[in-house]
Amino acid sequence: MRYLLLAGILMLSLACSAGPAAAASGCIAESYDITPLPLIPLAVNESAQVAGTTRNHRAALWDSHDGLRVLELPAGFDEAQASAINARGTAVGTVRNRATQASRAFYFRGGRLTLLPGESSAAMAISDDGKIVGMTVAETGRMAPVIWENDEAAFLENCCGGSALAINEKGEIVGNLYDKEGRYRAAMWTSRAAPPSFPVADAFSAAFALAADGTILIRAANNVFLSGGGGESRIGVPRARRLKPHAMNSCHVVVGAFGPYSDANRAFVWHGGNDLIDLNSLIPRLPGRTLEGATAINDRGIIVGTGDFKGESDAGYLLSPRR
Repeated sequence: MRYLLLAGILMLSLACSAGPAAAASGCIAESYDITPLPLIPLAVNESAQVAGTTRNHRAALWDSHDGLRVLELPAGFDEAQASAINARGTAVGTVRNRATQASRAFYFRGGRLTLLPGESSAAMAISDDGKIVGMTVAETGRMAPVIWENDEAAFLENCCGGSALAINEKGEIVGNLYDKEGRYRAAMWTSRAAPPSFPVADAFSAAFALAADGTILIRAANNVFLSGGGGESRIGVPRARRLKPHAMNSCHVVVGAFGPYSDANRAFVWHGGNDLIDLNSLIPRLPGRTLEGATAINDRGIIVGTGDFKGESDAGYLLSPRR
């Protein structure tokens, strides 16, 4: 796959945990129904609208009512992916020209795709009120974290480049920043004008996701943990397994992939404590079907990701909790 898999209106009727130590039991299902998807999914909103990319690298949206909608490419571009979608159904992502490697961030709203200002840019996340974060080239020539508001770009404070990867409804933003020595660290901005803070001391750490209460999903060295709410909660990694967290919802439920190597990955869900749960154990068994990675989860507990299905690799799926 040529793109890196990154990365509400309706809330769970059961209360979610107030801190990162553990999510409430109602935030995760004991089993799921599975729906095949005709795209590689990267995000899902509270209405179960899915954003992602097709096998021929076209940005696309899907929902159970309207099916698949492939977005038209703007002139001069031949590839695209949709990286995020908010509760209002506005999607953001990146278009690219294969020959020149030029890229531009975009948003899609009201049936129209609009390019955002900034060269070599990428849009990674969008809040429900329409603030978009990502990265674009700064005057230094480095990729730097940026926020777009009302179609205008503003750089987030940084020393030497980085990226903004998630934003919540309080306007808090997380991502990664480089220092002068080329080391990257997880970073957080509490507003557009605020200087960044660093939730962990570790160099070479990365912030992947941000919950509504400010809890951050972080990977540092071989550790994956949540930081916020006055404490930290480490996600245990089985021996000889690599953990790739991709997303977290407001209940602090984390999804991603784990395995000894990429071709042997399994999709996981985690909801407190030290144990990962293999999502394959929570769906009806079917020969030839393996869930290899989970890329997003919403606050209703709906999960999307990719796997193998009867010889087809990177086949998209959606998991709906059985209550």
